[in-house]
Amino acid sequence: MVQTAWVPRIAANGIDLEYLTHGSPSDPAVVLVNGFTSQMPTGYTTEFAEMIAAAGRFVIRYDNRDVGLSTHFDGAPAPIGEVQAARRDGTPLPAVAYTLNDMAADGMALADALGHHHVHVVGSSMGGMIVQMMAINYPERVRSMTSIMSTTGEGEYGQSTPEAMRGLMKPPGRDRDDHIATGVEAVQCWSSKRHWNPGRAAARLAADWDRGIDPAGNAR
Repeated sequence: MVQTAWVPRIAANGIDLEYLTHGSPSDPAVVLVNGFTSQMPTGYTTEFAEMIAAAGRFVIRYDNRDVGLSTHFDGAPAPIGEVQAARRDGTPLPAVAYTLNDMAADGMALADALGHHHVHVVGSSMGGMIVQMMAINYPERVRSMTSIMSTTGEGEYGQSTPEAMRGLMKPPGRDRDDHIATGVEAVQCWSSKRHWNPGRAAARLAADWDRGIDPAGNAR
C-alpha cells in the first residue's frame, strides 16, 4: 500500500502551495509540475503518482501559483497584448506579476520545505518549461529533468497547431456543463488518438470546475 499524505498548504517561496505526497519521504523525491491551468489532483492522476511511488520514489504534486488552491495574485496585472507586442518587436517587456523563473522557484522551495534538496523533476506542457528553468537555475539540485510535450520557447521548435492553441486559450465555459462540453472538444485535439477517452476528460474538467477556476489567474 502506497502511503498518501495530504497536508493542505505549505509556505514556500513567499506564497502558499497546495500539495499532496505519495510514498516514503525517505525515498528520492520526484516533483510533478503541472501545465497551463492544470490542477494538482487531475493534471497527474493519483494512479500515476502511486505507480511512481511504488517503484521507490517520494512523489510530490502541487498546484502552481494562481491555480487551484495555491496562492492567487488577485488584482495583479496581466498585460498579455503588451507582452506579445514586445516579444514581436524586440522591445523591453512590460512589468508582469511573475515569470517562469518564479514558478520554478516555487517547486524547488516546496521540495526544500519537505526536506528534499535534490530532486527529479517532471513537467508537462508549461510544466515542461518550468522544469527546464529548474534545471537551468538549480543544476546542483536537479537529479534528472523530464519535459513532456513542451518546448524551449524558440520559434523554430515545438509550435502548436492553430487548433490546439485555440483550444488551450479558450476561456472557461459559462457554467459547469458548458465548461465540460467545450473543454472535452478542446482537449481532444492534443490527446492521444489511440487512447482518447472523452469520459475521463469530462471527469477531469468537472473536477477542476468544482475545485475552482480562475480566468484572471490563467491570464497571469
